[in-house]
Amino acid sequence: MSCQIRCALWDLISREVELPALNKLILLTIANYTEPYRSKTPVPISLIVRDTRIQESDLRKFFTSLESGHWIEKTLVPNSEGRPPVTVYHLAPRLLRAAQAKPTD
Repeated sequence: MSCQIRCALWDLISREVELPALNKLILLTIANYTEPYRSKTPVPISLIVRDTRIQESDLRKFFTSLESGHWIEKTLVPNSEGRPPVTVYHLAPRLLRAAQAKPTD
């Protein structure tokens, strides 16, 4: 992700988004893996657990509210060899668009 867009995304989430701190932490973690010119950069829950140190069962509760608020979206990715699909998360496109439209200082 280009440095300017990453900074704009971090600034947007940390300063302008009105959410509790742990919700923002989850958004910022997903933002770290987001590529600016891809509408959906898949981030598996394992990376979010590792980076936030929030247990998966607790994260799922946060994901529910973040999804219903249209902050994140989830996608099921088929897995090989008949295993269950993997759930990945990405920022809602509106966040990335807002960061890209943000004027740089």
